[in-house]
Amino acid sequence: AQWWPEYGGREAAAAEGMVTVNRSRELIEEIGPTFWLIENPVGIIPQYWRKYDEKFHPGEFGGWLNPPGDAYTKETCLWFSPNFPVLERRPAPQPWSKKKIQYAKSTDRAKTPGGFSYAVFHALFPLLTGQQG
Repeated sequence: AQWWPEYGGREAAAAEGMVTVNRSRELIEEIGPTFWLIENPVGIIPQYWRKYDEKFHPGEFGGWLNPPGDAYTKETCLWFSPNFPVLERRPAPQPWSKKKIQYAKSTDRAKTPGGFSYAVFHALFPLLTGQQG
């Protein structure tokens, strides 16, 4: 909600965001990948598509980083394929920051947390390659 003014208000932000979500869904349908995942901070997607499959805070996966990081809260939703593997949570040490993160530019807030990315890699790598991650 705090970023809606950048997009001309709630409805304009929803329309712009759903273009990306809908195009992603079209590509998933066209390509038919074995696994797929859409990640986005809590917002209005469920009102225009469907409820998320799972939610997380970056700090829940911060222990994947060396040294541990992502020790903050930013509730983020996940939508994924029915066969998507369960992600191993490795929490960053407490306490986690609950303050709003200050971003240098608006694109910074769109970056996927590093610890979460590692967890996805480690869950999918053995399934896609037959090798251990």
